[in-house]
Amino acid sequence: MVWIDPLDGTKEFVKGNLQAVTVLIGLSINGYSRFGVVHNPFDSTDPLKGVTHFGSGEHGTFQMTYDHKTSTHSQPSYLRPFEQTALDDNHQITVAASLNHFNRTTSDVLKSIEPMKIVRLGGAGNKCANVVQGNVDSYIHASQGLKYWDMCAPESIVKGMGGFCTDFKQ
Repeated sequence: MVWIDPLDGTKEFVKGNLQAVTVLIGLSINGYSRFGVVHNPFDSTDPLKGVTHFGSGEHGTFQMTYDHKTSTHSQPSYLRPFEQTALDDNHQITVAASLNHFNRTTSDVLKSIEPMKIVRLGGAGNKCANVVQGNVDSYIHASQGLKYWDMCAPESIVKGMGGFCTDFKQ
């Protein structure tokens, strides 16, 4: 099954928060994410550039940039998997959380893992891209609302970095 979200972060797009907008394309086989593409048309560090992440658990994760001014893109570069080492005492855990879907359940879950720093970001694909880029350590969405088209592509990319996605059933 192919899952496509042509405008992830719709609310952020309407507000003009373009760095939160992504295009998501995911492939699932037998209910499991297998390959994904997360494209940020407007990179958070440079709005004249876009960045695309793509990958799978089997092949790793890659990144390409796109320059809107020159209409050129970079060669794909392999992203090294997440470091699997113990954190030093000075590291503050950072957690991406939703700008629009932050509720009491999310707040309670985040309080249970303190101390940590919450980074409020828009768009599911954008939050996962921030995990892959190392801007945040994790993304927690502790309420209903995410759909298959929101998470199929990002999950494959996170798997390609050696990470994992999970849900919990009440």
